[in-house]
Amino acid sequence: MAQVVAREGVERAAVTRQLFEMLAGRPLPGWKAFAKTVDTMAFAAGEPLYERETDHPYVYVILSGAVKILAVNPRGTESLVGLGRPGEFVGSLRALAPAGLDGLVDVDMRGKTWMAGSALGRTDSSAVAVTDCVVERLDYRIVQKRMRKRVEWAIAVFHTAVHYGLTEEGRARELLMYTAEERYRNFRVNYPDLLGVLPQKDIGSYIGVTPVGISRIATRVRAQQASTNGAAR
Repeated sequence: MAQVVAREGVERAAVTRQLFEMLAGRPLPGWKAFAKTVDTMAFAAGEPLYERETDHPYVYVILSGAVKILAVNPRGTESLVGLGRPGEFVGSLRALAPAGLDGLVDVDMRGKTWMAGSALGRTDSSAVAVTDCVVERLDYRIVQKRMRKRVEWAIAVFHTAVHYGLTEEGRARELLMYTAEERYRNFRVNYPDLLGVLPQKDIGSYIGVTPVGISRIATRVRAQQASTNGAAR
Protein backbone atom coordinates (compact mmCIF):
# COMPACT_ATOMS: atom_id res chain seq x y z
CA MET A 1 0.00 0.00 0.00
CA ALA A 2 1.23 3.49 -0.84
CA GLN A 3 2.30 5.48 2.19
CA VAL A 4 2.59 9.19 2.88
CA VAL A 5 6.08 9.68 4.25
CA ALA A 6 8.01 12.46 5.96
CA ARG A 7 11.53 13.36 4.86
CA GLU A 8 13.49 14.57 7.86
CA GLY A 9 15.40 17.77 7.34
CA VAL A 10 14.02 18.30 3.83
CA GLU A 11 11.81 21.22 2.82
CA ARG A 12 8.33 20.03 1.95
CA ALA A 13 7.84 19.68 -1.84
CA ALA A 14 11.43 20.84 -2.36
CA VAL A 15 11.94 19.09 -5.70
CA THR A 16 8.59 20.30 -7.07
CA ARG A 17 9.49 23.83 -6.06
CA GLN A 18 12.86 23.58 -7.76
CA LEU A 19 11.30 22.32 -10.99
CA PHE A 20 8.40 24.79 -11.06
CA GLU A 21 10.52 27.84 -10.24
CA MET A 22 13.12 26.79 -12.82
CA LEU A 23 10.36 26.52 -15.43
CA ALA A 24 8.78 29.81 -14.34
CA GLY A 25 12.14 31.55 -14.31
CA ARG A 26 11.25 33.22 -11.01
CA PRO A 27 9.98 32.47 -7.48
CA LEU A 28 6.35 31.37 -7.25
CA PRO A 29 4.14 33.51 -4.99
CA GLY A 30 2.30 31.69 -2.22
CA TRP A 31 4.62 28.70 -2.33
CA LYS A 32 4.57 27.93 1.41
CA ALA A 33 0.80 27.59 1.43
CA PHE A 34 0.86 25.44 -1.69
CA ALA A 35 3.59 23.17 -0.31
CA LYS A 36 1.26 22.14 2.51
CA THR A 37 -1.03 20.53 -0.07
CA VAL A 38 1.77 18.38 -1.56
CA ASP A 39 2.20 14.85 -0.18
CA THR A 40 5.43 12.87 -0.33
CA MET A 41 4.47 9.25 -1.02
CA ALA A 42 6.29 5.93 -1.26
CA PHE A 43 5.25 3.13 -3.63
CA ALA A 44 6.58 -0.41 -3.71
CA ALA A 45 7.69 -2.00 -6.99
CA GLY A 46 4.63 -3.16 -8.92
CA GLU A 47 2.25 -0.87 -7.06
CA PRO A 48 0.05 1.48 -9.14
CA LEU A 49 0.22 5.23 -8.64
CA TYR A 50 -3.10 5.46 -10.47
CA GLU A 51 -5.37 3.15 -12.49
CA ARG A 52 -7.12 3.54 -15.86
CA GLU A 53 -10.59 5.03 -16.15
CA THR A 54 -10.53 6.90 -12.85
CA ASP A 55 -10.98 10.50 -11.75
CA HIS A 56 -7.43 11.33 -10.75
CA PRO A 57 -6.51 15.03 -10.98
CA TYR A 58 -3.00 14.55 -9.59
CA VAL A 59 0.51 14.96 -10.94
CA TYR A 60 3.55 13.19 -9.51
CA VAL A 61 7.13 14.42 -9.38
CA ILE A 62 9.48 11.45 -9.09
CA LEU A 63 12.14 11.75 -6.40
CA SER A 64 13.61 8.25 -6.66
CA GLY A 65 12.94 5.04 -8.56
CA ALA A 66 11.17 4.63 -11.89
CA VAL A 67 7.55 4.57 -13.08
CA LYS A 68 6.04 3.08 -16.25
CA ILE A 69 2.92 4.31 -18.03
CA LEU A 70 0.67 1.63 -19.53
CA ALA A 71 -2.20 2.03 -22.01
CA VAL A 72 -4.51 -0.51 -23.61
CA ASN A 73 -3.78 -1.03 -27.29
CA PRO A 74 -6.34 -1.91 -30.02
CA ARG A 75 -5.71 -5.62 -29.36
CA GLY A 76 -6.93 -5.25 -25.79
CA THR A 77 -3.56 -5.78 -24.13
CA GLU A 78 -1.38 -3.24 -22.35
CA SER A 79 1.52 -1.44 -24.01
CA LEU A 80 4.28 0.50 -22.31
CA VAL A 81 3.85 4.06 -23.61
CA GLY A 82 5.89 6.13 -21.16
CA LEU A 83 8.62 6.07 -18.53
CA GLY A 84 9.32 8.42 -15.65
CA ARG A 85 12.50 8.80 -13.64
CA PRO A 86 13.77 11.18 -10.91
CA GLY A 87 13.10 14.83 -11.67
CA GLU A 88 10.29 14.07 -14.13
CA PHE A 89 6.52 14.58 -14.00
CA VAL A 90 4.03 11.71 -14.31
CA GLY A 91 0.28 12.03 -14.76
CA SER A 92 -2.63 11.48 -17.15
CA LEU A 93 -3.20 14.51 -19.37
CA ARG A 94 -6.76 13.45 -20.08
CA ALA A 95 -7.51 13.29 -16.36
CA LEU A 96 -6.19 16.84 -15.96
CA ALA A 97 -8.33 18.27 -18.76
CA PRO A 98 -10.51 21.11 -17.42
CA ALA A 99 -14.29 20.80 -17.41
CA GLY A 100 -15.85 21.77 -20.73
CA LEU A 101 -12.71 21.19 -22.81
CA ASP A 102 -14.33 18.22 -24.56
CA GLY A 103 -16.76 20.63 -26.19
CA LEU A 104 -13.84 22.47 -27.80
CA VAL A 105 -11.98 19.40 -29.04
CA ASP A 106 -12.69 18.16 -32.54
CA VAL A 107 -15.02 15.14 -32.57
CA ASP A 108 -12.70 13.18 -34.85
CA MET A 109 -9.85 13.67 -32.40
CA ARG A 110 -11.95 12.43 -29.50
CA GLY A 111 -13.14 9.43 -31.48
CA LYS A 112 -9.81 7.96 -32.52
CA THR A 113 -9.37 4.29 -31.68
CA TRP A 114 -6.44 4.83 -29.32
CA MET A 115 -8.61 7.13 -27.20
CA ALA A 116 -11.58 4.77 -27.04
CA GLY A 117 -13.19 4.65 -23.61
CA SER A 118 -11.05 7.47 -22.26
CA ALA A 119 -13.34 10.43 -21.71
CA LEU A 120 -11.73 13.76 -20.91
CA GLY A 121 -11.47 14.16 -17.16
CA ARG A 122 -10.61 10.50 -16.59
CA THR A 123 -7.32 8.63 -16.88
CA ASP A 124 -6.63 6.78 -20.13
CA SER A 125 -3.53 5.04 -18.76
CA SER A 126 -2.18 3.55 -15.57
CA ALA A 127 1.09 4.36 -13.83
CA VAL A 128 2.97 1.58 -12.04
CA ALA A 129 6.17 1.69 -10.00
CA VAL A 130 8.91 -0.24 -11.81
CA THR A 131 11.08 -0.16 -8.69
CA ASP A 132 10.41 1.11 -5.18
CA CYS A 133 9.91 4.81 -5.64
CA VAL A 134 9.23 8.03 -3.74
CA VAL A 135 7.21 10.85 -5.29
CA GLU A 136 5.70 14.24 -4.52
CA ARG A 137 1.98 14.30 -5.37
CA LEU A 138 0.40 17.58 -6.49
CA ASP A 139 -3.33 18.28 -6.68
CA TYR A 140 -3.68 19.82 -10.14
CA ARG A 141 -6.99 21.48 -9.21
CA ILE A 142 -5.07 23.65 -6.74
CA VAL A 143 -2.42 24.40 -9.36
CA GLN A 144 -5.16 25.54 -11.76
CA LYS A 145 -6.58 27.95 -9.21
CA ARG A 146 -3.17 29.52 -8.78
CA MET A 147 -2.67 29.73 -12.53
CA ARG A 148 -5.81 31.84 -12.81
CA LYS A 149 -4.61 34.26 -10.14
CA ARG A 150 -0.87 34.62 -10.74
CA VAL A 151 0.91 34.69 -14.08
CA GLU A 152 4.04 33.10 -12.57
CA TRP A 153 2.14 29.85 -12.02
CA ALA A 154 0.66 29.95 -15.51
CA ILE A 155 4.14 30.41 -17.01
CA ALA A 156 5.50 27.45 -15.03
CA VAL A 157 2.71 25.14 -16.24
CA PHE A 158 2.94 26.42 -19.83
CA HIS A 159 6.68 25.75 -19.92
CA THR A 160 6.06 22.31 -18.42
CA ALA A 161 3.62 21.60 -21.25
CA VAL A 162 6.12 22.83 -23.86
CA HIS A 163 8.85 20.64 -22.39
CA TYR A 164 6.52 17.64 -22.46
CA GLY A 165 5.50 18.40 -26.04
CA LEU A 166 9.12 18.64 -27.22
CA THR A 167 9.95 15.34 -25.51
CA GLU A 168 7.00 13.58 -27.13
CA GLU A 169 7.81 15.13 -30.51
CA GLY A 170 11.35 13.78 -30.25
CA ARG A 171 10.06 10.33 -29.39
CA ALA A 172 7.57 10.39 -32.28
CA ARG A 173 10.33 11.29 -34.72
CA GLU A 174 12.50 8.49 -33.39
CA LEU A 175 9.70 5.96 -33.89
CA LEU A 176 9.14 7.20 -37.45
CA MET A 177 12.70 7.87 -38.60
CA TYR A 178 14.96 5.35 -36.83
CA THR A 179 15.29 1.65 -37.48
CA ALA A 180 14.19 -0.81 -34.79
CA GLU A 181 17.80 -1.58 -33.91
CA GLU A 182 18.68 2.10 -33.68
CA ARG A 183 15.75 2.63 -31.33
CA TYR A 184 16.91 -0.27 -29.15
CA ARG A 185 20.46 1.04 -29.03
CA ASN A 186 19.16 4.49 -28.07
CA PHE A 187 17.09 2.92 -25.29
CA ARG A 188 20.20 1.23 -23.92
CA VAL A 189 22.00 4.59 -23.88
CA ASN A 190 19.12 6.59 -22.43
CA TYR A 191 17.84 4.04 -19.89
CA PRO A 192 20.83 1.96 -18.74
CA ASP A 193 19.34 1.77 -15.24
CA LEU A 194 16.26 -0.04 -16.56
CA LEU A 195 18.09 -2.74 -18.52
CA GLY A 196 17.53 -6.00 -16.66
CA VAL A 197 14.78 -4.32 -14.62
CA LEU A 198 12.12 -3.86 -17.29
CA PRO A 199 11.03 -7.08 -19.01
CA GLN A 200 12.37 -7.26 -22.56
CA LYS A 201 8.82 -7.33 -23.95
CA ASP A 202 8.15 -3.98 -22.23
CA ILE A 203 11.24 -2.48 -23.83
CA GLY A 204 10.02 -3.77 -27.18
CA SER A 205 6.60 -2.27 -26.58
CA TYR A 206 8.12 1.10 -25.70
CA ILE A 207 10.24 1.29 -28.85
CA GLY A 208 7.57 -0.20 -31.13
CA VAL A 209 9.05 -3.67 -31.72
CA THR A 210 7.31 -7.05 -31.43
CA PRO A 211 8.45 -9.53 -28.73
CA VAL A 212 10.08 -11.71 -31.41
CA GLY A 213 11.74 -8.69 -33.00
CA ILE A 214 13.15 -7.31 -29.75
CA SER A 215 14.52 -10.74 -28.83
CA ARG A 216 16.42 -10.97 -32.11
CA ILE A 217 17.69 -7.40 -31.92
CA ALA A 218 18.80 -7.72 -28.28
CA THR A 219 20.65 -10.96 -29.05
CA ARG A 220 22.39 -9.41 -32.05
CA VAL A 221 23.40 -6.26 -30.16
CA ARG A 222 24.77 -8.24 -27.20
CA ALA A 223 26.75 -10.47 -29.56
CA GLN A 224 28.20 -7.45 -31.34
CA GLN A 225 29.16 -5.83 -28.05
CA ALA A 226 30.76 -9.03 -26.80
CA SER A 227 32.75 -9.28 -30.02
CA THR A 228 33.84 -5.65 -29.76
CA ASN A 229 34.86 -6.03 -26.11
CA GLY A 230 36.79 -9.22 -26.94
CA ALA A 231 38.66 -7.53 -29.77
CA ALA A 232 39.58 -4.62 -27.51
CA ARG A 233 41.36 -6.85 -25.01
